[in-house]
Amino acid sequence: ALPVWACRLGGMRSRRAATPCIVVQTVLLAVAISIHWSPRPAILLAPPYLGFELLAYFAFDALAREASANAELRAVNEILADSSRIAERLRISRELHDVLGHHLTALSLNLEAALQRTEGEARQHAQVAQSLAKKLLGDVRDIAAAMQTQPCVDLPHALGSLVADAPR
Repeated sequence: ALPVWACRLGGMRSRRAATPCIVVQTVLLAVAISIHWSPRPAILLAPPYLGFELLAYFAFDALAREASANAELRAVNEILADSSRIAERLRISRELHDVLGHHLTALSLNLEAALQRTEGEARQHAQVAQSLAKKLLGDVRDIAAAMQTQPCVDLPHALGSLVADAPR
């Protein structure tokens, strides 16, 4: 039962706090054995129990630390994945704005020049094309602005994943 109790201490108490507890309970076990039987069995049984308890404590403490480190790594991995998605979104919005925006602006200016030189049915088609180009340019700007103003990191989700596996 004492090594099982030492296992429960692993991950719950620091080494400075757990080691004296384990030593004290081993000494109490030795006293109980010496009262019940004699001092000789107490001297023979106490060191192996102390060794088993310390081994159990350190093994479960290492497991608890590893589980905590894994939980932190998973949380950091989620945050990095969010950051990379956001960076990619920002890159796409910049490219969308830079490439399409410049071409649509140039198209609109060329259509304006064409409107100045055309008459009749061709002028109506050029006006429709220019209005479509301006509308498309506005849509591109709106999409790029919307992609840039989205939140950087979902902070509640990130904090939740960081503390999800933390011991109470």
